[in-house]
Parts: sequence; structure tokens; C-alpha cells
Amino acid sequence: MLGVSVETFARRYRVAVLLASTVTISAVVLPACGGGGSDAIAPPGATATAMTVVVTSSPATGSVLVGGTRQYAITVTDQNGALIGNQTAVWSIVGAAGIAAVNAGSGLATCNAVGTVTVHAIGPLNGSGTALTGDAALQCVLPPTPVPAALAITVTSTPATGSVLVAATRQFAIVVTDQNGAAWTNPTAAWSIVGSAGIASITAGGGLATCLAVGTVTVHVIGPLNGAGTALTGDASLQCVVPPPVPATLAIIVTSTPATGPVFVTATRQYAIVVTDQYGAAWPNPTVAWSIVGTAGIAVISPTSGLASCVAPGTVTVHAIGPLNGAGTALTGDVSLQCVALNGNPAVTIVLNPTTVSVGAASAVGSFTATVVASFVDAAGSPTSSGCVVGFTTEASRTATVSGSGLTATITGAAAGTTTLRASCTSGGTMTSLGRVQVTSAPLNIAKVTMTTRYVYFPASAASASSSFSASALTSTGTAVPSASIAYSIAGGSAASVDGTGTVSVSASSGGAGGPTFRGGAVVTATSGGQTEIGFVTYGDAGTIRGQVTSASGQYLGGTTA
Repeated sequence: MLGVSVETFARRYRVAVLLASTVTISAVVLPACGGGGSDAIAPPGATATAMTVVVTSSPATGSVLVGGTRQYAITVTDQNGALIGNQTAVWSIVGAAGIAAVNAGSGLATCNAVGTVTVHAIGPLNGSGTALTGDAALQCVLPPTPVPAALAITVTSTPATGSVLVAATRQFAIVVTDQNGAAWTNPTAAWSIVGSAGIASITAGGGLATCLAVGTVTVHVIGPLNGAGTALTGDASLQCVVPPPVPATLAIIVTSTPATGPVFVTATRQYAIVVTDQYGAAWPNPTVAWSIVGTAGIAVISPTSGLASCVAPGTVTVHAIGPLNGAGTALTGDVSLQCVALNGNPAVTIVLNPTTVSVGAASAVGSFTATVVASFVDAAGSPTSSGCVVGFTTEASRTATVSGSGLTATITGAAAGTTTLRASCTSGGTMTSLGRVQVTSAPLNIAKVTMTTRYVYFPASAASASSSFSASALTSTGTAVPSASIAYSIAGGSAASVDGTGTVSVSASSGGAGGPTFRGGAVVTATSGGQTEIGFVTYGDAGTIRGQVTSASGQYLGGTTA
């Protein structure tokens, strides 16, 4: 037998072992399925002496969550303490049923319910022919109650990274997970800004941050309590910046003289653009492309320099295309260019001569009218007859009125004040010119008011009646002032009234004429230039009425008796 090779011996010995169930090991270790352990080969004659149950999965100690697994294996040593590899074991659970199960061949245990059981292993036979056994305790537990364990700040707006423009916003949120890595539903959050005041603000409950000024701050959040009763917190940086300047507005200007009005044929006009950014600052050296829009042949323009030349009479549009704005769209601008002939130009302005006149009011002593003549000039400022039909108006007719035909207007003063005389084309043009009219009112110098009729009587037998009082305003020399206005009023006697011309009327409807109670009287006052005169009205059974006339200063001027 010693002359047989080791390999042949092993094969023979393996068969013998299987037939005789011997655990004595010669020079070759028998292969085994499951159970794990060392692959070391024991020396010849080794006998299984000790067996230990070990855990080969991680974690190797502690409890196992319900639904979790743990991998068991055995290690077998001989009488010399050397490992005997590839040893099999038969696995089982000892304890309350339903708590755990174990694969009999592989040793993989699974927790099914809460409790503690024993994982039992039956291994190879020892030298006495007794199977080696081993046990390990297995505690099955429920997963711990989930509690918030980790907090992370996220950005839910776009863009989620980089700086934020002043006046723009960024939406922050939090993601909270428990100790098992599961997301925590609807976590609480209290947001604040940490850093220099005035740079940014944030809604405490919503996490919406708004940049207010240039700078960098920290967005701070306080989340839910963790298992130790401490609030989870998080921080994120927020950088606020101003938008870079971009072209925002374009304006066309004229840099040649004259800058306004039409341009003569063969003459030129120099155009340029002024571009500003969104902050109102001038954009340096803006690009521009010039063109003429309208009837061909009237004008041309240099596409790069903006120098326009009039070729023929007419009106066109000067068009400019400038740099791109912040939205990527080219800024544009347009101005009108009118080209006129050198000779026989149409009128562009109405000229009033004189432009300012002064007339007296209708009640004044002096000149009540003035004359204004209209004429025309062309774009060059030269007189021209190529005008229009002119109409004249005043802005305040109560101050002065105007009349006339053709190019001549007559202004008549009405009351003291100032108004504007307007001369405009009534057809075929839009020209307008303005003049100024000053209306003066000279002092009337009224010294007294006298009535040519001072007393009127209406008999009781009259059904109704009327009569007129006549009054005049006089100077201190007794000269009449024909332009003076006379104001009339009446007092006393409910049946009588007076109008603006001094006509007094008596109506029987108030117990006046024609009735048994027709009796009474009234006083009529005529006033002009601060002076007054009175007259008397009686009706029915007349009595005696006395009165006196005084000046505005209270001086007695005379009296009358009716």
C-alpha cells in the first residue's frame, strides 16, 4: 500500500470513507459541500476532534432584522489543533417555531419573526464515531423606528448652480432620510439668511431666496429633530451678482447742422446712433448698419458712416440696425428725412406780423382793435408765396375776438386779460403759428350814475304792468361814458322784478295788480363803476317813499321823494 501514489491512495481512501463512514483522515482531506471552513490539509492520521460554528456574513455579530439573513459555517480541527477543511454540516433551528429558518445544507439562516433561537450544526464524526455538533444564538429583531438622520439642501429651480442675478430668485428645498436611508416625508424646514444684511432675503417657510444686492451669503435651514432630539441643519452658499451690461436702447441723432427740418437736394445730413445699456450707461462704439426705406431715388445713405444725401424732392425713412440686445435681437431705429428742391420751395412756417398786439377792452377808453398780417417762409427761412389758406382763432374769446379773411386778421378786445392768437392752415397743410394778444382795460373814471326815470307807479286796477328805468354813467365833468355797463337790482315788494336792461315788471300773481291786496313798493338800484342811483316803484294804494343816493365812499349826492 505504501507503494501506491498519494493521488491513487486518496481516491481509494475517499471510497472507503464513503462506505465505512470513517472520520479518520489519512494524508488526503475529503472534499465536502457547504459549511465553509479552511481548505488546509491535515497531516496523515488526523482525526476530527473539535468543531466551531462561525458566521461568514457581515455583520458577524449582533441581532438580525426580521427579513434579514446570516450565513453560518463550521470550522473543524484535529487532535493537534490543525484545521480540517471542506467539512460538511447539517443545519437546523432549535427553539420556538416560526422565528427563523436555516438551509440544512448551506447554513444560510433567515429571520422571520421577533425572537431568539439556536442555530444547530451537526458535523463530521470524531475518533469515537460520535458526530461533532455546534450551536450559535440567533436573535431576530424588528427594524428600529425610523427617525430623521440626515439632511441635504437641494435647489429645485433652474439653473440649480452658479450665481443668481440681483432681483432674481432661487428655490431651495431639503431632502431628509432616516437611519435606514429611506426618504422622510414632508420634513419641516425653517429658512434664514446668514451673512451681510441686505444682500438676499428668503421666505422662512418656503425657501424661496431673492437676491437684493451684490454679495455672497449663506442659506441656512433648520430641519426636523433626529433620534437624539437635535435638529438637523444644513447650509448652502448663495452668490448674488448684477447682470452684465448689454445694449438696451438705441436712438438716432443728427450730428450735422441744421439738425432739424428738411434738407435741400444735393445737401447732406450726418446721422449717428446713441446706444445705452440696461443701466443707462452709454455703450461704447456700437455697430450700426444704415439704409433708406421708402421711394427709391429720393435719398441715399452710407451704410457704415450714416451720411445721407438728398437726390430728389420727397420724404423717406432713415433706418439703423444696431447691436444685439440681451435677448439676442438687434436694436433698430427710424427717423424721417424730407428732401426739398432748391427753388420754389413750399412754405413750412406761418409768420405773424406783429406777433404781439395790445388792444383795449370794449369798456375801456382807447383803441379796441388791432390788425395782424400772416405771411410764409420756406425751409431755408426765405419768404415764399407757396402757402395755404389761413384761418385765425383766439384761445379765449371772452378776452378778445378775431375776424378777417385772407392773410389779415382783426382783433377786437372784449375784457382785460391775455390770450393767444392762432393762425393755421384751413386746408392743404398743417402749419401753425402763434401770436400773443394783450387786452387792456383803461379806468372808466365814473363819478356818478343818474336815472332819467326815477319813479314808476302801477295802479291797483292794472292786471299786470311793466316799465323801464333808464340810467347813465357820467364822469366828474358830467360827460357820459357810453361804454360803461349798468347793473340793475331791486329790493322790497315781492310782486316786482327787474332785468338787466332796467325793465321792472309787476305781476298780479303775488297779490299785485288787479287784486284787493295790491299795495306796496320797491327800490330799484342802478350801479356802474362803483357808483349807484335809486328809483322807486309803487303799486296799489301808494304811500310816500324817500331815499338818497351816495357815492362808493358814502358821500351824499342827492335825494328823491315819491
